[in-house]
Amino acid sequence: GLLAAAAVVAVGVPVPPRPGVLPQHGRTRWEPSAPVTAVLAFAALVVPLGVVGAAASAALAVLGRRALLRRRTARARQLERQAAAEAMAVLAGELRAGRPPAVALAGAAQVACGPTGRALAEAAGAVRMGGPAAEVLLGHAGSSAIPDLLQGLAVCWEVCHGAGGSLAAAVDRLEESLRVDAVLREELEAELAGPRSTALLIAFMPLFGLLLGTGLGGDPFHVLLRTPLGWGCLVFGISLELAGTAWTAAIVRAAGGGP
Repeated sequence: GLLAAAAVVAVGVPVPPRPGVLPQHGRTRWEPSAPVTAVLAFAALVVPLGVVGAAASAALAVLGRRALLRRRTARARQLERQAAAEAMAVLAGELRAGRPPAVALAGAAQVACGPTGRALAEAAGAVRMGGPAAEVLLGHAGSSAIPDLLQGLAVCWEVCHGAGGSLAAAVDRLEESLRVDAVLREELEAELAGPRSTALLIAFMPLFGLLLGTGLGGDPFHVLLRTPLGWGCLVFGISLELAGTAWTAAIVRAAGGGP
């Protein structure tokens, strides 16, 4: 029964494309909403687990789906930050080699990914048409994992073009700031790895206890899923699990380790 809930979650979570690779036309993957995920999990589990067990499993399926989506979103944002540093290096090199700004931006866009890559590509098109590249970069800053980079690049573009300064040198400084930020993030992730592992272990301890009770000859799943006292314990236990998970996530976000 639990495998059915896991299948609902796995089918509903899309796999993000590789950096710089756009999804092929007409091959989008179905991603049900949270209510649809809950209904599918409930329908799949109501017979083997009963109404209460199916409802609890549906809630866990929705939470698992959200956790997977958050994890993959965080991974996509991390890849965007890493690719942005390489894109700035390409942009500075192209400008220093005397390439036209539109060509330099297009070359950097091929290395970047996510909103940053789209911003650079559209800025290159704007430069070719004689449009304002800075406005294009600022328009994508809100959806980017590194809005400060696009905002800074827009300011550098305006100032260096207006004052005749060296845009390549300004881009070099932006790249250096990205490298420093990446080092700091790696150190922070290393510091948070221990607390995250501990929180994950604590979250799965109730399941280990149920399996241990089954191995000793008891029937804890029958008590939880088929008796009123078990229903109360199940709801109370899941509530504590959710509260603990939310608390841990809040601590990680406060420490700066969130997506």
